[in-house]
Amino acid sequence: MSTHWTPPLLVFSAALALCGCGDKAGNDTTTSEGGVDDGGTEGNGGSDDGGSDDGGSDDGGSDDGETGSDSGTGDDGGGTVDADGDGYAADEDCDDTDGAVWLVDSPTGTLDFDAFCPGYCGRTFQGDLDLSSASQAQVDQLSCLVGVTGDLVVVGNASVTGLDLGSLETVGQSLEISSCDALATVSLGALSSTGEDVRISTNPSLVGVDLAAVAAVGQDVLFTLNESVSALDLGALSTVGRSVYLQSNPSLSSVDLGSLTGVVSELYVRNLAQLSSLDLDALTGTGGTVWLDRNPALTTLDLGALTSTGGGLLISHDDALTTLDLTALTSTGSTLEVSHTDALTNLDLSALTTTGGYLLVYNNTALRGVDLNGLMGTRGALTVELNQRLSSLYLRALTQTAGDLTIVHNALCADDVAALEGQVDVLGTFTNRDNIGSCP
Repeated sequence: MSTHWTPPLLVFSAALALCGCGDKAGNDTTTSEGGVDDGGTEGNGGSDDGGSDDGGSDDGGSDDGETGSDSGTGDDGGGTVDADGDGYAADEDCDDTDGAVWLVDSPTGTLDFDAFCPGYCGRTFQGDLDLSSASQAQVDQLSCLVGVTGDLVVVGNASVTGLDLGSLETVGQSLEISSCDALATVSLGALSSTGEDVRISTNPSLVGVDLAAVAAVGQDVLFTLNESVSALDLGALSTVGRSVYLQSNPSLSSVDLGSLTGVVSELYVRNLAQLSSLDLDALTGTGGTVWLDRNPALTTLDLGALTSTGGGLLISHDDALTTLDLTALTSTGSTLEVSHTDALTNLDLSALTTTGGYLLVYNNTALRGVDLNGLMGTRGALTVELNQRLSSLYLRALTQTAGDLTIVHNALCADDVAALEGQVDVLGTFTNRDNIGSCP
């Protein structure tokens, strides 16, 4: 249901933008047997700020019996530590434990794969980074990439099998990985945030995704039509600026959204044929509708922290669902529907006081009890229908419905249902039919 947005393609350049970054061999110093001299040559004994003499330095250097530190550069006799021996002192080395890197981040908007990382601990790319035409070897050369200020896009890449950007921490705008037929793994274990979307879709060979550190997404999270992925760990995700769409991933059996407390707009977990584990334990509210439907393998749905939705709440066609916790839910901004949950035996909505639209409990073949004792009114119709085993329905606080009140084809006592006609102000039609349960 989503379209893929592709930003303007980045033109790869062979030019290298390494501003002010010298190479290890480029230091303008002269060395001899003893060490480094700032301005002249060095004698056998040590360093001298202005020249040499066989006996040692005149200004705090060493004499014949002393040598300077082997792991540092001369600095008025004290020496500055260079622990990794790469010629760069600790105070100017990005990592003084690794001789292969010494350069601090020098952001660039020009991509030369061969020269982007050598010497750098971490490097930021400025602007949009498009890897849609990159080879596997080129992607592998971006191991130092820590940030992208614009979009990071990999769309329609037919050759890359592994997208390992394990140092990447932030994406300023959107991350999109889609329609990459050969892609098997996405390793973004350090990524903590994106300014806009995370979109991963239509990657038929994808089996592994590491997004475990993502805590904040500025707009949408979309994960759809990835046929082979079995697990999605978004356990650190706590903030979503707009909506979450998880749908039509036929092998996905486990989804961790255990830190997600709310979304500004909508939450979709839909059409996941193998989904058996869904962690939404921390979810307290949404600005829009929550769709949790057509997940036939899901047995437990814990929404015990959910107090309200700005839109509706739809739980439907979750055929194996036996446990549903909605005990904290007090209101919905629109429709509330629980339907076609063939294994559910009990529905506790005792904290619910109002709905912003219709309330529908429909065709739940194993359902025996519904507790709506806190419900005072609905802003739409209230329908309880085709629940063949439903023998208990509690509506003691209900005084008004802004639509029809329909209770038909259940195992309820018809006389108990009839009593509601005198209790509730129905702004529509009251229907009590084919409730075939025994009456006390």
